[in-house]
Amino acid sequence: MGHIVNHVHLKSEDPKKTADWFVEAFGLEIRSDDVREVGGDRFLRCYDGNGFNINISGQRDKLGEKLGPASAEVRFGLEHFGFDVDDMDSELERLIGLGAELKEGPIEAGGGLKIAFIKAPGDIRIELIQRG
Repeated sequence: MGHIVNHVHLKSEDPKKTADWFVEAFGLEIRSDDVREVGGDRFLRCYDGNGFNINISGQRDKLGEKLGPASAEVRFGLEHFGFDVDDMDSELERLIGLGAELKEGPIEAGGGLKIAFIKAPGDIRIELIQRG
């Protein structure tokens, strides 16, 4: 059986603010916005229209969860996830205008492939990919 990625789950100090940024930046749709009874955390389900889901939630205070700081730096574990873009330069300009920070690139990776890494609000590392 093949496997399909179901979702990416982001933790945020302000889940609604983070979800709103992804809505504006990448056209995601917020499908639900609830406070989970068990953990007490705000939990938003976002969808990109192509079958990819991003869940965004806060700290589960009712369970005594204490989260470490976020990091948009290169690291072990889940380091980043990527979005395809049509025009790297215009997307970088637009996303930086929305509060992102350029971390690396754009890099010409050969064969017309161009990549860049940004720090999105909430210290989330995202790769942008422009195919040749």
